[in-house]
Amino acid sequence: MALPNQFEQFLELDLTGAAQTSSLRWNNTDPSSSVFTVGTTADTNQDGTTIIAYSFAQKQGYSKFGSYIGNGSATNGTFVYLGFKPAFVMTKKTDGTGGWHMQDNKRNGFNYQNYRLFADNSDGSTNNSRMDLLSNGFKYRDGDGNSGTNFYMAFADNPFVTSTDNNSIPACAR
Repeated sequence: MALPNQFEQFLELDLTGAAQTSSLRWNNTDPSSSVFTVGTTADTNQDGTTIIAYSFAQKQGYSKFGSYIGNGSATNGTFVYLGFKPAFVMTKKTDGTGGWHMQDNKRNGFNYQNYRLFADNSDGSTNNSRMDLLSNGFKYRDGDGNSGTNFYMAFADNPFVTSTDNNSIPACAR
C-alpha cells in the first residue's frame, strides 16, 4: 500500500542526518509498481552525473521494511516483529541524527549480534552494539537504535513461506 506522497521524505545513505522533506527530489509523485519519478534537483537529476537508486519491494517471509519507535531502554529495547528470522537488518534513526546500523548473522553467529557496520562511514566492523536476531524479529539490547523513530529493512535468514498471498503458506521442500 503506497502512502500519499511518501517520496517527499528521504534519508541519505552516506549521511547521518534526520529524514528530510522535499518535493524537488521525486517531483512530488508517488511511485508505481515499476516506475519512480525524479524531480529537478541536482541530487536526483543532474546531467552528466551517475546516480544510483536502490528500490526494494517487501516480500512476505523474505523481506520487510518499516519503522518502529524505540522505548529508550539501555538494556531491554523494543522488539520488532518481522515474521521471519533475519539474516540482515539495517536501521536508521529518522527523527534525529544517527548512523546507519547494519547487523548480520554471519560475522558473530550467536546472540547478541554485537558486530555492526555503518553505511555512512568507512569504519570497519565494531563490536559496540547489542542486537538479538530472533526467530521472528529483532531486538536491541542497548541504547543504540532504541530511541526515537527508526527506519528498518530486514532480509530473512532462511525464507520458508511463499510470497504469493497473505496466508504464509510454507514452501515445499525439494
